[in-house]
Amino acid sequence: MSAKFKIINSAFRKLGQDPILTLGEDTENYRKVNDIYKITLFEFLRLHPWSFAKEEVTLSRVVATDTADWVTAAVYAIGDYVIQSATTYKCLTAHTAGVFATDLSSEYWEESVDYETPLLTDYLYIYQLPSDFLRLNKTNQEPDYSHKIKGKKLYSNSNTLIIEYGKKIEDPDAWVTDTAYIIGDYTLQSNTIYFCLEAHTSGTFATDLAADKWVEQDIYDSAFTAALATLYAYELCIPITKDAKLKEILRDELRSKINMAKSLNGQEVTPDKPQMDEFINSRL
Repeated sequence: MSAKFKIINSAFRKLGQDPILTLGEDTENYRKVNDIYKITLFEFLRLHPWSFAKEEVTLSRVVATDTADWVTAAVYAIGDYVIQSATTYKCLTAHTAGVFATDLSSEYWEESVDYETPLLTDYLYIYQLPSDFLRLNKTNQEPDYSHKIKGKKLYSNSNTLIIEYGKKIEDPDAWVTDTAYIIGDYTLQSNTIYFCLEAHTSGTFATDLAADKWVEQDIYDSAFTAALATLYAYELCIPITKDAKLKEILRDELRSKINMAKSLNGQEVTPDKPQMDEFINSRL
């Protein structure tokens, strides 16, 4: 079943509440959990280098120098600024630069007057972080390497950069026919999550499933799911039940389940460098 559906109902059971029947139902309890669902999920994913949420990628350099001059073949993101022929332009569409006049006529750029030159006094290059980026786990650089992250960009002196990062993971999109799927994709069909085992263009789901192109598989580790459900129960205890004693019980359970989830995760991979965080302490 949908991860969100499973987690919400697990949290509600801990609170002695009736389960939801469908996502999006018009009930007060569902509205309360839905209001905090995404931000709490992303914070919990950011808490620890969970092995199931790791991704490795070579970053694209979006601004090569501190002058912000337009550069052909550079990868630009929406909101980037460049200077071309002494005029400042703002990027409207993410693209790889070709011929500036052509890109301009394609409305990739618009002339802008609210530009501030990015004076990189300590770093030479700017890299675009992935859209699903949550936390930086490590880079391919030496131990004395340094960088800084501002917004959705990473500043560095390295002219190439590979990172391992923690990513956002939510329920996948519903399965669609006549769509190209690749190994590693997830899809949601009949409220069940499936993992793609073979690259293919979808036909009929039942046929594709029988041909071993999909296998039922959760998107989260089971210990992570149990801890996350407990976190939602803890956060919603007072808004839903007004029971302070139950919240104390859930606090102790939450600590135990988070420690268990981290311990199990740590046994499956070589540990990353420890990261300090105040996420749970700020709530407890």
